[in-house]
Amino acid sequence: EWRPDTIFLPFLADDHEDHRRTSELLYQTFRHQRLHCEIWAYQVYSTVLPNVVVDITDTIEEKGRLIRLWKSQMKKRDWAHYTKGLNAFNSRFLHTNQPRYAETFFVVPVHEYILFCEQYFG
Repeated sequence: EWRPDTIFLPFLADDHEDHRRTSELLYQTFRHQRLHCEIWAYQVYSTVLPNVVVDITDTIEEKGRLIRLWKSQMKKRDWAHYTKGLNAFNSRFLHTNQPRYAETFFVVPVHEYILFCEQYFG
């Protein structure tokens, strides 16, 4: 009964074990089933090979405010600062000389992402 249009998850090659295991769980769960949706893999620690770039300049301050709500996570690192810097770095894909911020995604049909996971985990 579950038929998502889109699944968001950290990019397969992210430099965090839990993030990589998210893709492995998707692979193990759906490798023998046929889902019809897209995977939007996003970056957390590592860069992605983006094929979709979203300009988030208008919402970057709100994003930082929302990240700061996670007090337990903010004890380890200032994630709002880190993420804002990463999004500033991603603005290189927006082809502008103005200060902008961007999110980057690796977007493919789920069956292609599962094949990608098979190469990585198989």
